[in-house]
Amino acid sequence: MASIHPEGPPLSESLFSGWDDALLFRTLATLRLDVPVFDAIDDLRWKGPRQNFEEYCLRMKASDLPGRVTSAKGRP
Repeated sequence: MASIHPEGPPLSESLFSGWDDALLFRTLATLRLDVPVFDAIDDLRWKGPRQNFEEYCLRMKASDLPGRVTSAKGRP
């Protein structure tokens, strides 16, 4: 008898095997109204990189990133 899904497992198996991941991503994507995030909208404004930003860039082997961020800081 030929398989209905020759290229992979049945859909139900795929859905059940990814169920925990689906629940996690649903939780991560949910906007929470019961948790304070900021006091004023200006708290969300980017004020430039932090002091240790260049150190993190070097650790990530992204040596060009500090220059790119510095040029972006001057843009509106």
